[in-house]
Formats: sequence, C-alpha cells, structure tokens
Amino acid sequence: MGIQDRDYMHERHRMQTRHSKNNNARQALKGKKVPSLGKSIAFFAITIAVSTLVIHKISPDKASIVWPGFLPVFAKELSLPVTGDLTLYQRGHSAPAIASFSVVATAPGIKRTSHLVKLVDANTGQPVLTVFVRSGETASVKVPLGSYKANIASGEKWYGETKLFGNGTMVQQGNAPLNFYQDDRSITGHTLTLAGTIDGNFPTRQLPRDSF
Repeated sequence: MGIQDRDYMHERHRMQTRHSKNNNARQALKGKKVPSLGKSIAFFAITIAVSTLVIHKISPDKASIVWPGFLPVFAKELSLPVTGDLTLYQRGHSAPAIASFSVVATAPGIKRTSHLVKLVDANTGQPVLTVFVRSGETASVKVPLGSYKANIASGEKWYGETKLFGNGTMVQQGNAPLNFYQDDRSITGHTLTLAGTIDGNFPTRQLPRDSF
C-alpha cells in the first residue's frame, strides 16, 4: 500500500469515528427529559415560597416583622388597648407610685390618633412605665416620684408593642423632663394634653421610630 493510500485510509477512519460519536450523543439526548417552561416556573415559585418562610420571623406580639432587604410582610392589625392600659417597669425603680399623671388625647377633626406614652428615668435611661390612651379619651395613673423624659408614640392602627402603630407611627419626645416631686404640703404631678400630632400643651421634638 502506498503513502497516499495509507493517508486516505486514516482520514476515512477518522470520519467514521467522528460520525459514530455524533450518533451516540444524539441517542443520549433522546433518553433525557428536558425541563418544560411550566415546570421551571413552578420550581421558581416554590423556591420563593420557601425563602419567604425562612426569612420571616414572628414578633412576641404575634405581628410579622420584616428583615430589611427581603420580601415585605404585612403585620396583623390588633385591637386598640383600652385607655389607661399600664405597664410598670420595676427594674431599677422601687419607689411607690404616688404622683398623679394624666394624658389627655384630644380628637381634632376626623383623625383618630391614639398614643402610647413612655416615661424614662432622666438620669439612668431606664423605662419606668408605659400608658395607652385612645383618641378623645383621658388616662390617669400614678407614677413614682422622679424626673422623667416622656416619649410619645402616636398613630391610628395598633400592631402591638413591637411595631406600635406600624408604618404610620410618629414618635416624639418632650423638650424638657417632667418632674414629679413632693414638698411639705403636696405632691406635684403632671397632665399632658396631646392634640393629635400637634404639641398640645407639651412641646416636643420628633424622633426616629425605632428610638421609642
């Protein structure tokens, strides 16, 4: 066999080998199922649903909260607490509650703004109490003697102590501490008049919502 004949046979062998590999590849593809568009969409939807369950958690008051950067979740609206609903914080404050403290929530126009008022020790920063007052009503409670800063969270719909009044929450703080004290003749208390989101008789400044 001459050189040209050998070259021809080698080239023919290579062509046959390549053709055989292509046929094998086509046969292998026939045996595999290619995912349809519908199945791909369903898989994507399931992935999103599972991710949503993983990234959300439930707050102590049963209202859903949102982690920044993830899918939003709407908190469950709760019934407004009754006016005068009081929470006392005993840590760091054991003095008896003997001074009068009243909060008047006026109802200007049709806007029904309620308030959660928190008294914070002006020296230590420890919370002393919170009291709720509904729009158009007055809360009257007793507080320990001392000097306190008053933080006021205001809004119309209630979502619990974690989310307060939701995205519509407005938080303010009194410009000056409230001093509850006793002298030889009397005990001095305070009455705050809150007119919706207006200062009323208690000048305030606005604070970030998460500072309440």
